[in-house]
Amino acid sequence: MAVVGRIEQVHATIHLARGTGLTVTSAYIPPKHTFTATDLDTLLTTDGAQLIGADANAHALAWDRASPPNTKGETLTQWCIDNQFLVCNTAECTRYARHHGESTPDVTLSRNCTVYTWTSLYSPYRDHHHIFFDVIVGDDTDALSCPRLRKPMYAWLKADWRNFRLKVDELCRKIGREKNVNTLEQN
Repeated sequence: MAVVGRIEQVHATIHLARGTGLTVTSAYIPPKHTFTATDLDTLLTTDGAQLIGADANAHALAWDRASPPNTKGETLTQWCIDNQFLVCNTAECTRYARHHGESTPDVTLSRNCTVYTWTSLYSPYRDHHHIFFDVIVGDDTDALSCPRLRKPMYAWLKADWRNFRLKVDELCRKIGREKNVNTLEQN
């Protein structure tokens, strides 16, 4: 991870078929830091498909209906317009804090790819929600997606943690013996 222009950021490129790629950027801007369009330009790492998931602590009507717009939100909105990024959020809150209530400081941005089924899922473990979405890059109609959780995550109190630990230990031993994790058998 690097800090560039007051923005903590990390980039990864997923190389897809037919020479296409998707660059995924994760960015964090602390609440007390301000930023300019020039600072945001450090997030631009490709002319191709790019997704940016940012905890920008910025609020704008384009993605946050729970908090009033602020200067950071205005700067980020104008930067998106100038650089042809789309806001993928669906107005669902992405954070809940007991003392401050719901808000949406996290924003998902896309350029040269299609994001759909964007959803924010409450997490009992942290104040920020988990964000899930599917992505289509190029002309392919098959979405890149992560498996969806089937049960609510807040059922963790009912978990059999002893059995979980035994399974994890067993899988760790198997991984240690295998050279390729893709060859592991799932039970």
